[in-house]
Amino acid sequence: MRNRFHTPHGVLVLVPIDPATSPGVRDDERDLTAGYAERRLRTFVTGRVALRLALGSDLAIGRTDRGAPIVPPGWRGSISHTDRWAGGLALRTDDDVTVGLDLESVCESLGDVVSHVLVPSEIAQLVGLDEQARTEAVLERLSLKEAFYKAVDPRLRRFVGFHQVAVQHEADLVRFVTGVFHEHAPAVEGRVWRFGELVISTVLARWS
Repeated sequence: MRNRFHTPHGVLVLVPIDPATSPGVRDDERDLTAGYAERRLRTFVTGRVALRLALGSDLAIGRTDRGAPIVPPGWRGSISHTDRWAGGLALRTDDDVTVGLDLESVCESLGDVVSHVLVPSEIAQLVGLDEQARTEAVLERLSLKEAFYKAVDPRLRRFVGFHQVAVQHEADLVRFVTGVFHEHAPAVEGRVWRFGELVISTVLARWS
């Protein structure tokens, strides 16, 4: 079962991770998986299956020195996965943009991550929410911040902590408040939505 969506930030394909039907590692990507345990191998393989489907290409997908997938010229791409799903986001463009994708599962335990992930202004927005709504609000912000990091890292090339970014919802669009850009700050926008058990975030950073 594959699920294909046309989003404002590119084509998104979701593929379930099934140990019984997971394909093997391609020979031209085998060097990228040295030392991987079985579970990590499945997420790696399925993530690249999803991205190839989004790209409409059967090319090998390499990896940059920062861990991002290498996509063909004229494309931008990102991969994410949970234990049960892998996703690939592909945008065809010649514009100076980068993209990020993140998947989170509402079935997985969050633990005590609120203070680790959210800044005080975001924590204040949780007041009055019931447990389910609070969990989903935290997951959305976690997912958006992960996708933000993937989108900006190709240019920023350094770690961005959760507390360095605050999420602001503006109707269906998400903006980010951050001080990580000292110059040449991009225009960054995000989207977040639900698909079954998944919280899905896509982020696009426009650099010019």
